[in-house]
Amino acid sequence: MKIPPFWYRSECRINDKIYRLRGVSWVSEAEALAHCQTKAQLMQEFLATGCDAAALERMRRRWRALDAVEEGEYAVLIPEPVVQQLNAANIITRNRYGAAVLNSTEICFIDVDHIPPPPMAWLLRLLGKNTEPEARLLQSLRSLVSGGVLQGARVYRTSRGWRILALESSLSPASARMQYIFETLHADALYAHLCARQQCWRARLTPKPSKVGMTRYPRPMCSAEASSPAVLEWIERYRAASEQAAVCRLIETVGSVPAHPIIALHDEWTRALRPDWPLR
Repeated sequence: MKIPPFWYRSECRINDKIYRLRGVSWVSEAEALAHCQTKAQLMQEFLATGCDAAALERMRRRWRALDAVEEGEYAVLIPEPVVQQLNAANIITRNRYGAAVLNSTEICFIDVDHIPPPPMAWLLRLLGKNTEPEARLLQSLRSLVSGGVLQGARVYRTSRGWRILALESSLSPASARMQYIFETLHADALYAHLCARQQCWRARLTPKPSKVGMTRYPRPMCSAEASSPAVLEWIERYRAASEQAAVCRLIETVGSVPAHPIIALHDEWTRALRPDWPLR
């Protein structure tokens, strides 16, 4: 999990095309801006060469060096404003559309938006089998727990599907075991891919702004703008609009999940224990 404290976004026009670039730094805002400008220059040089494979590889290496990402390293950066750093393993940031997100290397989160119907679903129903998506998700979880793949999990309902939370000290986002769990539970493919790339799990803690009637988040172009008057005013209105909306709702615990302060924080922020509040 790499969340640089300084970042700068810009757009540059080259040959009548707009390119969105980003510079990051662990030192200063000025260095992040300088890295962004260097990337624009490298992009111009690359396009001037005719975009051959060798030039692309040279540019890629230079960009990774500017981002302080080692050659061969799989991780990607999370250049988002930090809302609260709970500890080294759990950091809350604000995402591109303004919602608060928990980034964790300690608590596993799995997003499930869609569960495909089983083969011969009509026959299974005739035989009295429950083919409803939620029932099948819970059954898959019970199988993972009984098979020793997971110790336990908390299952939450979201506005689009389900969120699964697990606390497993031996689990990592990019491991083969994690990929097996993702596949077994029909996790959202993009979410699973990003977990591996970002080397952490992510869970939205506050409602989607568009679902609580908010105007578009004035996304800061640089880390310094994250506390600008326009951004802070939007955040206050967003908090008020989200006052009685929940992100998810706890429906069941499968197996054993030990008590943990970050799980308690997740449930508090998401209003997961408010069964009467609408999911947003």
